[in-house]
Order: sequence, then structure tokens, then C-alpha cells
Amino acid sequence: MSRFKYLRKYFIKILGEIKMILLLRPPLPKGEESPGIPLGAMYISSILKQNGFDTKIIDYTIENSVNIKKIIEKYRPEIVGVSNTWSVQTMNALKIAKTIKNINKDILLVVGGNPVTVAPENFLSVFDVAVRGEGEFSMLEIAQRKKLKDIKGISYKKGGKIIHNPLQKLIFDLDKIPFPDYESIDLEKYFNPFLRLNFFQNVSERKIGMITSRGCPFNCFFCSIHLHMGQYWRPHTAEYVLKHLEFITQNYNIEHVNFDDDNLTFNSKRFEAILDGMKERNIKITWDTPNGIRLDTLNRKLLRKMKENGVVRLTIAIESGSQKFIDTVIHKRINLKNAEKIAKICKEEDIPLTSFYIIGMPGETKKDIEKTLNFAYMLLKKYSVIPRVSIGIPLPGIEMTKICEKNNYLKNGRIETEEFTVEDIDKYYKDFGRKLIIPFITKLNWFTVIKNMDKFPKMAKRIWNPNKSHSFLKKINY
Repeated sequence: MSRFKYLRKYFIKILGEIKMILLLRPPLPKGEESPGIPLGAMYISSILKQNGFDTKIIDYTIENSVNIKKIIEKYRPEIVGVSNTWSVQTMNALKIAKTIKNINKDILLVVGGNPVTVAPENFLSVFDVAVRGEGEFSMLEIAQRKKLKDIKGISYKKGGKIIHNPLQKLIFDLDKIPFPDYESIDLEKYFNPFLRLNFFQNVSERKIGMITSRGCPFNCFFCSIHLHMGQYWRPHTAEYVLKHLEFITQNYNIEHVNFDDDNLTFNSKRFEAILDGMKERNIKITWDTPNGIRLDTLNRKLLRKMKENGVVRLTIAIESGSQKFIDTVIHKRINLKNAEKIAKICKEEDIPLTSFYIIGMPGETKKDIEKTLNFAYMLLKKYSVIPRVSIGIPLPGIEMTKICEKNNYLKNGRIETEEFTVEDIDKYYKDFGRKLIIPFITKLNWFTVIKNMDKFPKMAKRIWNPNKSHSFLKKINY
């Protein structure tokens, strides 16, 4: 931190311009486990600290016993920022905001995240400001007490009317953003064998998520990522990523990284440079790609280099076993023949592979669904590709939801068309889950299974209750 920033921080405390900015991640629904470190809040905290502000992060996905009233009384924040990353957190985000307002109505309440970007009006009944898109610099300007009308990327109420300011420009030079603020959380609480449990491989409990790029240039009709992060793919440089890896391994003894990018390998030369740098700098970690990577970026040379540099599992997104449906409805721009080719190479190179699939989408026929499940089962049997099947979820703002709304396909938050009913999809889902039981048993890592026997009742419950989880195979991290 520069001398000016030290002085600013000193005078702020004396003059009382600001006190503390509290950053919260609201609880998940009962029964859901913490998804890992709160990266969004940690990035914002780093930006704020870099500019002389004090911050405190409270993650209610892991700190269930923390009393918000005591936190407010202890730190006396003037601003509270809430990170509403997933739609399932929205009710809890609104609830915690109401609680804070009851404690101190003068606290400025700010909320951000994907659901906020898509529908900020859903939050402004309680929150004072909704941040849309990337939040780092909008939050900084809010903390600097700039006039709301001059801050891009926010929505707010004025005179009973909702004002939507223009979005901030996308952050193209991601290297300007400091590393996430690891100091503001207790990392040890996240090193838990039950978090992101993996029954098919045995990796270190000292694992965290990392994002090395943002945005997606593709336009899959079921996906919302481009609504929040834009359609320009923007990477950290290989050098930044390598320094980040060195930082977490040397300071926190991290042994495994979940690369949570949506397009980790979009630029294969950049990713090869990361892999080469890991080898040159002797960065000893294992890693995987739980959010998935595009299979059309993969080839044997790159896969072999991944194997030499710590990969323990790759995840690809196939989505459907019907090439016609992929081409004409999903707009995925992948080839199923290439998917089988990559699966074969991964098996030959001894790289465990997982693939995403979705059933129950508008425009899909029962025959399409059966093709998807048959293709998933074929890849499992021939190449040991673990299928992660989801039921289509109509997220706000995406093309798939607009199609459903236009054609009256929505039924209590689920999709039902002329081709299939909700009950049809549930039956496909349950039957496929039962069909996988024997093949899965043969592929389990039994050391991990024995160590975590108490997880199996919950796992079995999700097979028979798709309405609760919407994704038995997607909720359990293989």
C-alpha cells in the first residue's frame, strides 16, 4: 500500500469518514453445503483494501452460528455488501438485509451477483443499491461515496422509481485486480473432507477454487454466464496465474485447485504457458475443472501436458446426445463424434473425465432425451466418462426461459412442453440414476468411500428426489 493510502486510512479513522465495509455471503438453503471460498467477496475486499478501506468478510455458508446483530454492533459498518451468487440464496439475502435494516436503517445495503444483474428490481425492495455485472469498481465507487447517479453498473431507487445506470466497461486487463483477499477469511474452515466431496478420486482436503478468466463468447440458450460476465473472453496472463499459484501454495500450503473458469482452455497457448510455468517453477499441485471446459479446445498434445502437470479430472460439457438438437436449439457448436474422440484419448492417457448433460429443455423431444441418456451411458461404459445429468432450469433472463415464457411452458418453476411433462422428466431422471448405480460402484475410490460413509444416504436421496436437487449427479462433485 502506498504512503498516501496509509495516510488516507489514518485520517479516515480519525475524522470518521468511514468505519468498516462489511461483506457478506448469505446462507444457502438448508442441507446445502458451502461451495468453497467466497471469491466474489474476496476480490471486492482486495480492491477496497488496495484503496485504503477496512473490510470484514462473513460467509454464512460456513459460519452459520455468527450473529449478525453482534457483528453490526462490533464493526459498526456504514456499508454492507451482500454477494448473492446463486438464485437459491435470494430469499436468505433479502432476509438478512431486512434484519440489518432493523438493526440500523442508516447502513447502506448493496447487493451483487448473477441473479442481481439479471433482475435488480427483485432486490431493491430491501437493498439500497444493486450492482450489475462485475462488481469490483462499482463497489469501490460506492465506498468512495460518489453520487449514485455517477456510478456505472448500478441500479437504485429514487423517488419511488428504479434507476438503471449504464454498465461499467468490462475489465479487460484482469491483471490490474489484486489476488483475492485470503487474509479476510479463515481458510482452514474450508479445508473440510465433506466440502466438494469426490467419491471417484482422492485429492487433498487443502483445496480452493480459482478463476483465471472471465466471460464467454458462446451463446448456449440455457446459460446465464454471459449476462453477468459478458461475451468477451478476458484472461489473466499466464504470469499472473503462476504468481497466484505460487502465492497460495507458499503462504497457505494449497495442494489442489478447482479451476472454476467457464473457458479455462479457450486460448490453448495461454493454458500451455501456465502448464509449462508450473513445471518450471516446481508448483506441485493437483487440479481439476469442475465448471467444465470446451471439448473443441482439446487435443492429445494438450491433454498429455495436462497429465504431466497435475490434472486429476477434466469435465466437459456435451449437454445433449442429439446432434440435431445441439445444432438447431442449444447452439452449442460441438460435434458428438469429437466428444467420443476426446473421451477415447482421455482414457488412453489415463485422465478421468466427467461430462455435463441436461434433459427437459424446450424444443427437446422424448427421442432427444433418450439419445442423451444413451450417449451418456455409452461414454460411461466404453470410456469411463462419469455423467452429470441435470434437469433444465429456467433461469431469469436466458434465452431458454424466454422461449418457455412465450410458449407457456413453465409449471411451478419447472419446464413442461407438448413433448413431455414434468413427471416424464422425473421418471427419465430417476430411471437413469438407478441405471448408474452398478457402473458407479465399480469406479468408486473406495478409500474415499470408507472415509465418508455418512454421505451415501444423502446421495441416494438425491437419486429419488429430483424436485429437491434438480441434479443428483451435478450436486455431488465427482
